[in-house]
Amino acid sequence: MDCLDENGEEDIEIPKALGDIFESVAGAIYLDSGMSLDAVWKVYYRMMKPHIGKCLLAVVDGSCLYLVQN
Repeated sequence: MDCLDENGEEDIEIPKALGDIFESVAGAIYLDSGMSLDAVWKVYYRMMKPHIGKCLLAVVDGSCLYLVQN
């Protein structure tokens, strides 16, 4: 069950270790690819694409839509 805060956004507590792993993998890809940010983006974009789209839709449905209309 999702918990929503006062703005209607999900209130999820993520363990610090998960963020550390996320950063470590990005760093490993960066170093192993000869310091190529493009390589990091290719891996992470494929992994995060569904979540990025969901977040962008939430922004468009919310405050950005209000700004465009006014």
